[in-house]
Amino acid sequence: MVSTRLVGRRDCLGLAGAGLLLSACGSAPKAPQASLPALRLAPRLLDDVPLDLVQRLSVQRLDGGKGSEQNVDVLLSLSREALRLAGFALNQRVLMMVWDGKELQVQRHFMLPAEVDTDRMLRDLTLVFWPLAAIQQALPASWQLRQEGRERWLSRAGETILKIQIEGDWRSSARVLLRNELEHYALRIESKLQEPA
Repeated sequence: MVSTRLVGRRDCLGLAGAGLLLSACGSAPKAPQASLPALRLAPRLLDDVPLDLVQRLSVQRLDGGKGSEQNVDVLLSLSREALRLAGFALNQRVLMMVWDGKELQVQRHFMLPAEVDTDRMLRDLTLVFWPLAAIQQALPASWQLRQEGRERWLSRAGETILKIQIEGDWRSSARVLLRNELEHYALRIESKLQEPA
């Protein structure tokens, strides 16, 4: 449901900042030589779920574009039935995504820029949370994903395109560093287990 509440100048700036953050991890450069493969793996393939996380996402552009690091708060729920993500700016929900393995349902705040690409967000979450073998099986032939310990590298024709480092434990607190060279952004996810209500 899209909010129709009147939004003040401060709220607009906050929502614009959240939009910049989400679009940084969701928008590719204007004329990429190649694009990363879309990944829509079924939640039933997830290991170690259910998992409910409170996260702080911080994105920084790598292409020399203007702007400092942008932050947004996220609630992420993973189960074998669905992935659910709610993004917040200034204590207001700006994005809701639900992926059940068949359909990606999205609700967006009217101020959220159209450039925010939820398919790319789902792809990045898949690369972080889904089992290695399931992702490898879904990748096109020219792409490879390898893992050593808690690090993953996505490459094409031997060139590393995306790197993921995971520190900590999802059941307490964890930190993810994702560096996407092709789409020119670095994403840091600070994650804590959500306390039961």
